[in-house]
Amino acid sequence: MRKFEKAVFVVGATATGKTALAHLLAERLEAQGQTCELVNIDAFQFYRGVTAGTAKPSPAERVRFRYHGIDILDPLETMDAVRYAEFVWQKCREIAARSHLPVCVGGSGLYLRSVLHGLDPLPPRNDELRKMFRSAAEAWGWPELHRWLTALDSERAAQLHPNDKTRIERALEIIFQLPEGVSTQSLFTKSEKLSEQQRLGETFVIHVDCEDSILKSRISGRIEEMFSHGWVEEVVALQAQFAELILNSQALKAIGYREIWAWLSAFETSAAPLPDSLGELRRASAHDLTERVATLTWQYVRRQRTWNAKERCDWAVDTACWTPEHFSLDNNFVDFVYK
Repeated sequence: MRKFEKAVFVVGATATGKTALAHLLAERLEAQGQTCELVNIDAFQFYRGVTAGTAKPSPAERVRFRYHGIDILDPLETMDAVRYAEFVWQKCREIAARSHLPVCVGGSGLYLRSVLHGLDPLPPRNDELRKMFRSAAEAWGWPELHRWLTALDSERAAQLHPNDKTRIERALEIIFQLPEGVSTQSLFTKSEKLSEQQRLGETFVIHVDCEDSILKSRISGRIEEMFSHGWVEEVVALQAQFAELILNSQALKAIGYREIWAWLSAFETSAAPLPDSLGELRRASAHDLTERVATLTWQYVRRQRTWNAKERCDWAVDTACWTPEHFSLDNNFVDFVYK
């Protein structure tokens, strides 16, 4: 049952300072003779070409902290939680074989849960079924597919909003692939409390957060930095390379990408003359776009916090209350690393 030996997990909402803390931990431990290697647990940093809007570590940081899981997939590929868990377990075993410590960092709660506890043995993604469901939804709407789900599995349907297209689609996808006589309820073995589930390796989980006012300011600053680092130009490049094919990809579910795509499309269909350059285009209505992205980011932060509140926490770090110069390691963390 054991999938890996020992690993540290640094988790938290967007812009709380997870990456900075993980880097600081790695530096402190290295100074004490323990080399770390970092493993990505962000759902979108796997994808090449999706960079400006995903706050990836810099190329220099990836080398300095021995990162794994950055830019390993093309944008049209898919990384699901099952595949991700296998990836992390393998990386943790490889890192341990070098007598190094894996430090996994990111904000994707389902990926964290898949690594710590494993997932139910559900049927895999089926693109043909998804295409059929999406065509039906375009014709009749997701509430109609929710009614389909109610007829097939009333218990699961009752848990979902009629417009929750992602979960409705996945529920139907599972049901349509089940062998005859197998119920959906029989598949779900991970419904007990997380505190009562067996963990698949020795773990130390660090939760990173800070107060709302500071976090909102950080989010605003991060969004401005993303635009200044070519976020719009990056979306234009994705449009040129993949056209609308990429709109249904996992990669473009990262907050901001579809919003920028729609924003660009609005200019293309406008009767008004286009600005002379992308720089002018970005300035033309940047406020409305950045406000929209900031709102979506804050909504995502709230969902991340709700999810993380249910997870194991061995050390809670408030990044509003420390500076690297005055940061000290938690005694329980030190005991975990060196025991």
